[in-house]
Amino acid sequence: MAATITAAQVKALRDDTGLPMMDCKKALAEADGDKDKAIKLLRERGELKAAGRQGRAAAEGYAAQAVASDNSAGAIVELNCETDFSARNETFVGLAQAIAAAGLATGADSLDALQSAPLADGRTVKEAVEDIRNQIREKIELSSYQRVTGDLVVGYTHMNGVASSLVAAKAEGLTDDKRAAAADELRSIAMHIVAAFPAPRFLDRSQVDQATLDNEREILTNITRNEGKPEAMIAKIVDGRMNSFYKDNCLVDQAYVREPKQSVKAATDDIAKGAGAKLTLIDFARVKVGEKASASGEGEE
Repeated sequence: MAATITAAQVKALRDDTGLPMMDCKKALAEADGDKDKAIKLLRERGELKAAGRQGRAAAEGYAAQAVASDNSAGAIVELNCETDFSARNETFVGLAQAIAAAGLATGADSLDALQSAPLADGRTVKEAVEDIRNQIREKIELSSYQRVTGDLVVGYTHMNGVASSLVAAKAEGLTDDKRAAAADELRSIAMHIVAAFPAPRFLDRSQVDQATLDNEREILTNITRNEGKPEAMIAKIVDGRMNSFYKDNCLVDQAYVREPKQSVKAATDDIAKGAGAKLTLIDFARVKVGEKASASGEGEE
């Protein structure tokens, strides 16, 4: 029996892909309502080119980050609400920033642990979110939290808190007199993380999990075979296309937004050279308001 495809499912797929509604409905029908399978089918047929889904915002809110004064750690959160009006409310923005600061100060290692972290006014994060929910009379949700550490951690929040990022580096030979300047320069990499299209999913090739690699190779193999390429050449062609996958999805391999002919790793090496040190990117975090809700289909009727 064929799966019943709802309007909410079609909208969620359209939000993720930007394709026409009828194309999304047809793909979902073929995939028995499974959005991931539908995306895979669309890619294999060449109707969807991008390897990563970009997800339009399905929620309002504010992305906030806090960084330690010695740049040894950073925390980033996403606090969601229902309306843009509430997302610009000073109390709401202030709470998002206070929650990020609480995550940084307490070292909370998960979103659940963050809920019990104390704020400066003595309330826990959970209590503060409940209080503002009652005050604003909207659905308020703390949906994302990440914390990174390193020798040099910097952050960047885009205009009006629509997106925020952290980047952490291992720093060797970095003297105190060059530390502040190096942090300022490294902030351009944090800006890249917010601005890059597609957004980085992994730090480097070693962090790409086997399931993702297997899935991507299968898709590229089917695409290449559908193009009529000789069977004996398919594996080699797919290897080349996998390099493009890495360049799109791995931060260090991405084309640097400020100088597209240069990779992010090369840009980091230039920053290190100016600081007279060796800098190696070791972690990053990124939040875009509404992206998580859009990818999961949350909030749809």
